[in-house]
This record gives sequence, C-alpha cells and structure tokens, in this order.
Amino acid sequence: MANEKGSPQNFESTKGRMAKLSTTERQEIARKGGIASGEAKKQKKTMQELAKMIANCKPSKGIQKQIKEIFPEIDNEDITNSTLMLSKVFEKAVKDQDIKAFEVFRDTAGMKPIDKQEIISHNINEEIPTKESLKEVEDMLKD
Repeated sequence: MANEKGSPQNFESTKGRMAKLSTTERQEIARKGGIASGEAKKQKKTMQELAKMIANCKPSKGIQKQIKEIFPEIDNEDITNSTLMLSKVFEKAVKDQDIKAFEVFRDTAGMKPIDKQEIISHNINEEIPTKESLKEVEDMLKD
C-alpha cells in the first residue's frame, strides 16, 4: 500500500503481481489489453479516414469562388478543402515570405530536393597504416 503522499515505494511491482495470478487470469488480462489495443488502432484509423473525407469535401460556394478568382486554371471539380489548404499555404509563403510555408508547399507539390549524403567506401584490401608507417610520415613532414 502507498504512503499518504502517494509514493509508489510500497507498491508491489506489476511483474510480481502478475506472477501471483493464475494462467487463466493472466490470459484474460492479456486478452483485454489486446482488445483495447485494437480499439485504439480502429479509432486512429477512423480519425485518418475522417481527415481524408474532410480534405476531399467541397468548401462553401463563396470559398470556391475566391479560389477560382485567385487560380482560374483550377477546374471547379478539383476545388476541395485540400485545394483551400494548399492555397492558404501558398498565400502565406508569398504574402508573408514565410520560408516554412514555402517548404511545405514545395514538398507537397513533390519538388523537395533530394538530400544527398556522401558515402566514403574503404577498400578492405588496402593496407591499413600502422603506428610505424604513421611515424615515418610524421618524420618526413618534419624534415
């Protein structure tokens, strides 16, 4: 049992409590945990699906008209909430000269530059310098 301040110093460890349970009880706890995990995954998936649905919905007629005025080349059927979000990111990048908004727009458009990293390959067959050979090089440089 915990002391008055709620310190866990007197609690039994979870592992210790689990060891005292019967196999059936441990299996039941594991089953309930699996069910809860599945529900959490389902809820997350549902939120992702809802976000996609909202992004693909049509904005109000007034907003569609505003987007069409700014970007007349966009077809009416292509104007969605995603279009609205991208137009706002574009507007922020241009009006506010916001570099982060520019990067988000560029990356969303698939124009992100490739990050290049130089990889140096070492030939295993090359001779590895020894202390003596390094000493010789040092001596040559001193002369």
